[in-house]
Amino acid sequence: MFCIADPPYDKSLQQLQSFLSGLVSEEKLELRD
Repeated sequence: MFCIADPPYDKSLQQLQSFLSGLVSEEKLELRD
C-alpha cells in the first residue's frame, strides 16, 4: 500500500491485527460450544 520501506510501526500493526483476529476467532469458537 505505502511506498515506505518496512516502517517499524507497520510490524506492530500487523501483530496487533493478527492478535485481535485470533481473539475474535477464539470467541467465535467459544460461542459455538
